[in-house]
Amino acid sequence: MSLNSGSPALVTLYRLLYIFAFNILMNFISQLVINLVNSLIELFNVTNFTFTGINLNMIENVSQAELILYEGLIYMLLFLLSLLFTSIFYRLGLKIGLISLMIFPLSFVSKDITVKIFDALGYLLIGSEKYQPFYFLIPYLVLALFLFLITKNLSVVDQVTYR
Repeated sequence: MSLNSGSPALVTLYRLLYIFAFNILMNFISQLVINLVNSLIELFNVTNFTFTGINLNMIENVSQAELILYEGLIYMLLFLLSLLFTSIFYRLGLKIGLISLMIFPLSFVSKDITVKIFDALGYLLIGSEKYQPFYFLIPYLVLALFLFLITKNLSVVDQVTYR
């Protein structure tokens, strides 16, 4: 069965399940590499090297489980965002894909928009007092909605197939 067969809602669900599986795999690999590097540091008694993924000295009251959850949420967000951009390039072509890709960097031209973006990103940073893991649901749902809309309405083949 192909990931592109079925209704648009089913295709979006397949993609979200793939993102979740990718997230678990990347989180596992990341923790494995961190533990491997720390073991090598202890084995060879290296004293002038410290391997740090996130500087925990600046963050108070964060457990290892919360750090793993945060890393997984970041992986999932980045992968979902990249899947959205590849879907835009695939469905709409190079010109519209590049225009949609340039929206984020061009938004930094206006100071008001930049302040709003950085204020919103404060909700997704683990060191911020505004951070809650559930705040990641908002960008996930928005990106999943965009993915669903791109999958559903923009291909001529899809429009003929689902009627």
